Amino acid sequence: MTQAELDEWKELYYHLVEFSFSVHNMLDEILDSIGEERGKYTKLALRVYSDSDFMETSKRQAELVDLFVNYNPDKPEETIEIVEEMIPWREYLNQFPITKRFI
Repeated sequence: MTQAELDEWKELYYHLVEFSFSVHNMLDEILDSIGEERGKYTKLALRVYSDSDFMETSKRQAELVDLFVNYNPDKPEETIEIVEEMIPWREYLNQFPITKRFI
């Protein structure tokens, strides 16, 4: 999980706990952020719902459900590993000028 995703996760987690919401509410909150320019949980929404493959989306939903059940807000490092934000492959390639094209 990236630092930005973790920040969103903490906000969402405390919101869910404060109002005694369920896992279903958690996924709805994230889903509602899709397509909103200033959605609350846009990084988490991209992480979970960016793939058009139903099984991959289900797998990512299951990962968040598992995180919700096992998350310890006092020791987040025990349940979440922070990784650097990945840039899309095409964006990575655009950083390098192409001097020759193969036909």
